[in-house]
Amino acid sequence: MYAALPHGYTDNGWKAAAVNAIGYGWQWAWLFECSWLVTFPRQTLTAFICCAIFLFAGLLCIGGALGRIYNVTHTGSTRIVGGTIRRRDRMSPLLFALYSVPTSINTAWLSVASCLGLTVLAASQAMEQSQQTALSAVLAIVVTALGVWVLFKHRDIPYGLTLIWALSAVLQAQQFVSIMYQLSIVAIVILGLSCGFVTVQKIRQWRGGRTSSMQESLLGSTNPPAGV
Repeated sequence: MYAALPHGYTDNGWKAAAVNAIGYGWQWAWLFECSWLVTFPRQTLTAFICCAIFLFAGLLCIGGALGRIYNVTHTGSTRIVGGTIRRRDRMSPLLFALYSVPTSINTAWLSVASCLGLTVLAASQAMEQSQQTALSAVLAIVVTALGVWVLFKHRDIPYGLTLIWALSAVLQAQQFVSIMYQLSIVAIVILGLSCGFVTVQKIRQWRGGRTSSMQESLLGSTNPPAGV
């Protein structure tokens, strides 16, 4: 409901910033996804072209919304008190689950689905098998590289886990000895290791933040008030 009326939401805090940053990215992405669902069963060349366009348009919309959420998260993550950074402000788990996680999941899924849309379009044009394999391999490498970048740049674990899930579905559709089968395994392993590494980093940071907060509380309780 909040996202349906963006840029006019005046509540304070991270929720208002996220709602206004998302804009109509969600709605446009859903519209393109629904258009893809309606068009794909027709199984014609025109339908395949439209499906590829719908998927990439949806990816651009939801990806733009995710980028703006990243910007809100990064710019609003610290609190300055007396000219110094005192602690990191964490978004509530509810807001994280309602805004950030669904956008990450949808963006990651559309990144894989868009690439599959291109491979389907290539197959419909009677492209040679070797060329289809080369195209699929390039797209798999691009998706994996993008996922690793998002994980290390924005530490977006839901994005990485969704890519692993989507690539697992691609893996099941491949022949055991095919190049795409092997590439899918490598991509899943790389993304899995990246997710694990980022998770460990976030846990260490969380523990470090708790330790710093406890130290600040102890120092504040032991220091006498000014003028005493």
